[in-house]
Amino acid sequence: MGVVAAVSIGCKVNQYELQVLKRHYAGRPGQWALLLTCCVTGEAERKSRKALRRLLRRHPNATIVVAGCLVTLRPDMFRHERIVAVDNAAKAELLSRIGTVPDFDGRSRALLKVCDGCPSSCSYCIVCRVRGRLRSRRIDDILAEAECIAAAGFKEVVLVGVNLAAYGRDSNSSLADLLRRLNKEHLFPRIRLSSLEPHFVDDALLEAIDECDSVCAHFHLPLQSGSDAVLSHMRRPYTAADFMRLVERLRKIRVKPAITTDIIVGYPTETDADFEKTLSLVEDVGFSRVHIFPYSARPNTPAAQLTPLPPRLVKERFDALKRVADAAAADYRRSLLGLYESFIPEKDGLGMLERYVRARFLGGKPSGFERVVVVDVNDDEGVVSVAAQSAKFLHHRSYSSYALLDRRMSGEE
Repeated sequence: MGVVAAVSIGCKVNQYELQVLKRHYAGRPGQWALLLTCCVTGEAERKSRKALRRLLRRHPNATIVVAGCLVTLRPDMFRHERIVAVDNAAKAELLSRIGTVPDFDGRSRALLKVCDGCPSSCSYCIVCRVRGRLRSRRIDDILAEAECIAAAGFKEVVLVGVNLAAYGRDSNSSLADLLRRLNKEHLFPRIRLSSLEPHFVDDALLEAIDECDSVCAHFHLPLQSGSDAVLSHMRRPYTAADFMRLVERLRKIRVKPAITTDIIVGYPTETDADFEKTLSLVEDVGFSRVHIFPYSARPNTPAAQLTPLPPRLVKERFDALKRVADAAAADYRRSLLGLYESFIPEKDGLGMLERYVRARFLGGKPSGFERVVVVDVNDDEGVVSVAAQSAKFLHHRSYSSYALLDRRMSGEE
């Protein structure tokens, strides 16, 4: 019967690897349920365990293939007669044998993994331990897979890696080189970059982004804290001012880019003054989306030796940051009114703009890729409404009053 269930917890690298494994197990006899686990936080561990219990209960005749970071961290957790446990080392070997052409059926955007592992050693993070050293794929291999993805009809590819901006630093290539090669092939209208660690974004990468028009105006830059003292203790080698300068440079490269981020609240050394600096920086940057994580001690990391903050205080800070982040996101959505954009549909008339904002398409059924204009904002739903640039009603309804023109997107000067 092949694959009866496939679940991914955690990062986009897991999502990519799940699709590769799904394609592999689909052709094997018997019933298979696949689970890619995560251990980046205690909550991710909990979700992984819950997903495993659900698969065991709902698919009593299936063999459960459990892979990923939690298997690597806690192998004894997965000793069961119906479980095949695959740690990251074994998974990497399996992926190298079966090839890396994933099965992205039913998706509007395709993921393309370009590297694994991480050269950093942040004080709170378990990823470098369970994912290992940086390992970058050859550019020619990446391009061959990109051609397969484009041939399947995808209009957007998302480049993913545990530390994407570090791509190529273990070889004689770089993410800048990869972007230029991909852009030259004209395979996709949109190339989206996943998470970019700020301290790995150099001048060469910024120049390549500026040159490559297909790179989306969306940049995910994990901040983690707005306090220099906390950043230093986290072993994050940049300051709040460095981060702000990077944002300003990206805003010179793209018109109204979406800047999204990750922030940890309640790091053990975070004082009230440190947290206020984070709130201020979030307001100053004007993020379009903030992923907030309460600090979660990970085993055998330096930060795990510190005395944790009271849970109530962490919750208060989480709620306070969420209020500021939600307001910033609403402001960003409103700033897009009248902007020319691109839209890729997903389902039920909803889709994603280049600037990583969910949108509702007005005026008929969209094609696989549409040039649109943002005509309305629904703050309650957190979405914008868009219409095709050619839509006739744009010329005789109030939408024509929005005069903002994104010259880079429209091609006008």
